Amino acid sequence: MPPAYLLFLPRRFLSLTAAFLLGCILGAVLTSLLIGHQVDKLYFENETLKEALQAANSELEEVKQNLAARKRQVITSIEPHVIFPEDNLSSYEQDVFELALGKEIKRMLEPVRGKEVKAIDYILIPEIINNRLLKVEGRNFRLETKMIIVTDKLIVRVEAFPEKLASSE
Repeated sequence: MPPAYLLFLPRRFLSLTAAFLLGCILGAVLTSLLIGHQVDKLYFENETLKEALQAANSELEEVKQNLAARKRQVITSIEPHVIFPEDNLSSYEQDVFELALGKEIKRMLEPVRGKEVKAIDYILIPEIINNRLLKVEGRNFRLETKMIIVTDKLIVRVEAFPEKLASSE
């Protein structure tokens, strides 16, 4: 037997109310299914973006650390490489002259040591050496810069051409 308060309501009203409640329940279920799929999709996309952001942040930190480490790169050593294009010297003479000329080139470029790499005027380095006459072991050599590499180490490749001694010496 139905409750007493339902006995006084018309049957049509009860069927409409039941249909309305059934429609609300079905609508809620369908909405939940449709929106649930979108929520799942958005949740997955959010997690993916969080992971990408975390990877980008860690990469950014690494780049910042590398930049900070390389920010103040200074020249710590000078490494001259002397080449004798003319083969009229013995290997012993080449070694002796290469050592002495290398020492002189280091002396000429000594003001560059300790300077920041970014602050170096690369064009002036060959100008310091080019067409310079150096006297080593009683012989004159004219120097010509072929290549420079500037990092924490200044590498200078120089060709040394023997010059004739002046007749007054």
